[in-house]
Parts: sequence; C-alpha cells; structure tokens
Amino acid sequence: MRMRGDMDVPERLLQSNRLQTDEGVRLALSELGAFIKGGGAVERFLDAAVSVCNSLPFVISVASSECIDTVAPAILGLFPISAPAWSETLLGWRIFLELFRTAYFLPVPRSDKHEVIFREMNVLVANVPPVLTLLPRLDWSDDISTLSSSLSGSDATPEPWQLNFGSPPRLTKGQRKQAKKWAQVERRAEQQLDKFEEALAALGHDLPVSQEEADVLAAMLLFKCRNELRKLIQYFRRKDGVLREAVKRAYVPVAENDSTTEPAQVAHTSVEPIGSLQGGSDDDSCASARQFSQEGFGPWAVYLSPGAQGDIRMAERRDAKMHTIFVKKLMELSKGFFSSDNQKHFTDRNTAVPVFEAKMTRDTRLIYQVDIMPDFERRVLRQAIYVFTIRNHRQIDKRLWTSVSHHWTTAMARFGDSKWELMTPQSRAYVKRCTYRAPEETTGDVVIRPGEWPMALNVEDTSHHASSALRDEVCIAEAHPTTSRLRSTPERRTKERRSHVSA
Repeated sequence: MRMRGDMDVPERLLQSNRLQTDEGVRLALSELGAFIKGGGAVERFLDAAVSVCNSLPFVISVASSECIDTVAPAILGLFPISAPAWSETLLGWRIFLELFRTAYFLPVPRSDKHEVIFREMNVLVANVPPVLTLLPRLDWSDDISTLSSSLSGSDATPEPWQLNFGSPPRLTKGQRKQAKKWAQVERRAEQQLDKFEEALAALGHDLPVSQEEADVLAAMLLFKCRNELRKLIQYFRRKDGVLREAVKRAYVPVAENDSTTEPAQVAHTSVEPIGSLQGGSDDDSCASARQFSQEGFGPWAVYLSPGAQGDIRMAERRDAKMHTIFVKKLMELSKGFFSSDNQKHFTDRNTAVPVFEAKMTRDTRLIYQVDIMPDFERRVLRQAIYVFTIRNHRQIDKRLWTSVSHHWTTAMARFGDSKWELMTPQSRAYVKRCTYRAPEETTGDVVIRPGEWPMALNVEDTSHHASSALRDEVCIAEAHPTTSRLRSTPERRTKERRSHVSA
C-alpha cells in the first residue's frame, strides 16, 4: 500500500511501469481485491486513480467481477443529482470526464451505433458545465439586461441623472475607473450568458423562466450524464480483446527490456529532416514548419508554415506596427484566447478538422487550425496552433487552399480516405484530438489549455510490428514533423540578412 496523506490506496495499479508483465497485473489485481475485501475506502482509491491519466479505465477493464460490483456502485453514488451539489471539481464528474475522454480518443474500430453514442456524450460533456454553472446565478427575469446584472453582481438601478434628459455629471478619475471596471464585468457577464444560451440550444432546451423549471432542467441533464457514466463503465467491461489491449497500451508504457527497438530511437528516427529556414516550398510546407515563441507566450505552441514565416518576416522588415500586431495575436492564441474574433470558421463547418481565422486590423486575417504535435521528452501528444498564412481577404488565393489541402493530405496519407465514414481508427483519433477543447478556466491568463494524451506504444513480438505501431501513433501527431523553434531576435535578423545578401 502507498500512503497519500491519510489515504491507504493500492500501489501497483497506480504505477503503470509495474504493470508491464502479466505477473505484475495479477499482483496489482490481488492487491486491489484485498483492499476492497478489507473494507478499504473505495472513494479514496477512486480519487487517487482518477488523477493518474488512463488509470481508472484500465482498472475497470481488468478488475474482477467482485471488485466491479463494489467499485461501479461507488462511482455512480458519487455522481451529483442536483445543480447545487454539482461542480467541475467534484469527484463523480471528474470520473465521468476521465472515462469519456479515454473511450472517445481510443484508436479502436467502433460501430456506427457506438459512434453516435459517443458524439451525444461529447455534446453533453461540452455543454452541461456552462449550463449548470450559471443556472444557480440567474434571477429568472425576462429582461436580458437584468440577467446580465445578476451574473456580474452590479446594480441595474438607473442613476438619477439617467431619468432626465440632462447631461451626466462630471466624474472623478476614481469614478471613471470604477465605471470602466463595471463595464468590463458587464461585458464578461453578457458573454457568459451568450455561451449559456448556446449550450442550451445545443442540448435542445429552452431558457427556463422559473426556479422550478431550472431545477427540473438541472436534474434532467445530470440524470442523462449519470446514465452515460453507467454506459461507459459497461463499455470498458466488454469482453473485447481489442478494446482491452488498446486501454492497456494507453496506460502501460513499453517495457525497457523488450527485444524491440528502443522507443526513443524509433520515435526520433520516424521524424523526417526539417527544412531550412530559407528553403521550403508548397510541396514541403509540412517539413518546413517552425515553432514561433517569444517571452510571454502561453502553453499553446504556435507553428508557422513557410508562408506564415514569410508574412512575419516581411512585416518585421517593412512595418514594425503590423509586426507587433501579428505577434500580439499569436500570443493571444498561445494563451488559449479563443473568442469569437479569434476562432471564426474560415472554411465549411463540415470539414473534418476546421480551419479558423483570427481577426486583426486593416482587414488582415490570421488563418490557422488546431493540430497535434508530439513531445518526445514528456512522451505526450499535445494540441498546438498551426498557422497557414497572415493575409487580408484580397490576398487570399488558391495557394492558400493548396497549402491547406496539402497539410490535410499529409496528415491523412497513412490512414486512408479523408471522409469520416472511410477513415481508419487512427485518423479518427487524430480528428477528434484536433477538435477537442478543454473546459474554460475562470482564473489566470490562460483561458483554454491545450489537450494532452499519452504517446501510447504498441509492443508486439517483433520489432517490425512495434515500429509500425509507434509510427502510426506518431503520425497522428505528425501533420508536419518539427523540433526547431523560430524566435524573433535582432541577432537572427542580422544573420539572415547577411546570408541573403551573400546568396
């Protein structure tokens, strides 16, 4: 057993490196069985397991029926049934999210029926939190301005001078600052209300007009989520060898003493050479992508295509003001500021991986998509921003569409057809990871953090099979392989200009 504060929890199941052999799994399950039979606190074990990525789905898939008969009711009992009892940090809700995300992103073949079920779950996971967060804070008035006031906490009572047609009194500096602060709070509250109404529309419900309707709506949504949680437990308990093996690969790392090629070597040798900064054409745009980073950037990595690199350099040399605007917009995206101006659909919404435009001044648009990049040091796949170009509407021509098409074709080349019905499980996992958005944060500078997934490796009896499986996993992230960074510094600019003159 391992001590976590005042918690005694089974140790082996929470350490994936001890589960690489059948004997290790057997000992871990025996430890779990003894823990449950001895009257151990199942809730404490679940709290510890849900904090370890993919641990709980693995436990559910391999545990004995006797253990599941105790664990499953405990999980369902932890799920809230009313809006006041719900919060995003509640253990029951965290377990629901962990099981859903693991099942949703597993690269396993699924029937059309299961795909429909998981898409419905995705709608619930994305839209239930904003609804349940704001329901207790509304005052059920028909006046939208009053609803915004209740969210912001401001007093909607008009000032005496507002009732007359005279000019407002002159405000002091402190009063102007306070008025500006309240205006920002009101604007933020209106944005929250817009998201609330959009979430209700996505769930197929109208805005409640009374506290009773709100309570019924919250209970109905939580009841649906609880039923989906029960389905997820049953899904991981299926006697499906492919599913269980996929869950194990997502959680248990490759054994270091395996006869296959060493994982780090396979990962690095599967990445193609990176094109030079000066080189790169439309044909090798994926291999020439570079990461752009400056002080103050957030957790989202920003990668520039060769065309975007040229746009940045041209602005840097010809228009310092526009270059500052470009960098500021890239910094906003790196911090996850996906507002309506920063994430407007640029292409048809039916595309598998949507392309967005971020609005800037002078009719200038930053065209980008959310992509997946590998982090070999941490052995994870992480969401990133891939910028195609920075142009105005008049400058956008067929070369941009060629770049977008080539980028998508490169990502799908090893997986088959780009149509969803004909995609392989690996390509569907790539699309789902690109379109996933983590819940919004209400504190700090970062609004939405990039999603991360373990870089699972498939170990078979031969090195050829292991290399192919790892290559498939890396290819999910390798829409354009890259490891270098592009930084805007005076030394780099001077060096580039000298090399350009000498050429």
